[in-house]
Amino acid sequence: MRQLFISLLFCLSFPLFSQDDEEGSKKYCKDIDKSLEKLYLKATDRKTPKPERLKYLKECLAEDPDFAEANLRMGFEFVVHLKLEEKSFMPTIPYFMKAIASCPDIHSEPYYYIGFAYYEEFKNDSAIKYLNKFIKFVSTDEKKFGKDYNEEMANAKGMVKSAKQENDINKLVVPFEPHVVMGVSTERDEYLAYISPDDKNCLFVRKVPFKKMDQVYDQTDKEKEVFMRSVKDKTGVFDKGEEMPWPFNATSDNQGGCTITMDNKYLYFAMMREEGGAQANCDIYMSKNVDDEWKPFSKVPFNDPKYWDSQPTVSADGNTIVFASDRPKGFGGIDLWMSYKDSRTGIWGPAQNLGPVINTPGDEKTPFLHTDSKTLYFSSKGHYGFGEYDI
Repeated sequence: MRQLFISLLFCLSFPLFSQDDEEGSKKYCKDIDKSLEKLYLKATDRKTPKPERLKYLKECLAEDPDFAEANLRMGFEFVVHLKLEEKSFMPTIPYFMKAIASCPDIHSEPYYYIGFAYYEEFKNDSAIKYLNKFIKFVSTDEKKFGKDYNEEMANAKGMVKSAKQENDINKLVVPFEPHVVMGVSTERDEYLAYISPDDKNCLFVRKVPFKKMDQVYDQTDKEKEVFMRSVKDKTGVFDKGEEMPWPFNATSDNQGGCTITMDNKYLYFAMMREEGGAQANCDIYMSKNVDDEWKPFSKVPFNDPKYWDSQPTVSADGNTIVFASDRPKGFGGIDLWMSYKDSRTGIWGPAQNLGPVINTPGDEKTPFLHTDSKTLYFSSKGHYGFGEYDI
């Protein structure tokens, strides 16, 4: 989220300030002696080569470290270089702070860059304080505003909103200490785990070396996904797991990302397979458990024939499935959709989009319906958070 504002700033033209001072008519925040004024006028004379201007600025600050105008100029010089190098604005803070300490209304942009610097460092309270000072800065002198003032104003408001949202989220943080699930976890990749409703099995996907005609490819060369099942022993520890039995893993098609009804009778999972199209198609399938044996599976009817449908989660009563799909007519690239099953006929209805409260212009994935059938967990790029996908 923070990169959005930083990237926007780097797209702007620079320098971001304009002060066409008329030599001899400069009004200073405080009285200065003639020798200091002479140095400053040399430092701000555009006819003077830039390296010399910087030298004169340094001499000004050596003579009077609190000289507001010289600090302002030095801060602006840093801004130009830091933008070119795509670095943090933190080095500008000492100069801008001294400028506004001596002369609070000297210019609007010190508040902007101080706030921006704190925002980059995740110091939200300080960022909000100075960005709000920039937003509220008032002057009838146009020279006290940068030429990109409108863009800066939009940036500042966006950063304040983002920092406040982050502060609100931080207030909701609860203790969380994840740990490795022993047995299931190996040197291979294990993911898309699901605990069966009876708490006896863990179903998941494991990547293993691809084997063909007595040739085993190294892990770094070629791998395949295997639909796995791990059983919990009497001590409450899951075993290493074994491949799900037939009819699963009978072909080279990738399978996994499953959900099981509360009665342990119906298993819904995703499978990607070649169906003659330009690329493999991912759809949701169902298998029924009869006498502790999973029967041959079939597609559910709400799949789209062309687009990616995956990651199903079923409600406690077995009559609602929420899943992720990149089919058209949604709100973003990947949206969450749902289908209802007619309790009388057992037929699944057409897929319905969950709507803009859940779905955003970003991607929403990995839905999980709580057993209360009212609480939905999912990951999203579009809702405000700390990174790419947040829960």
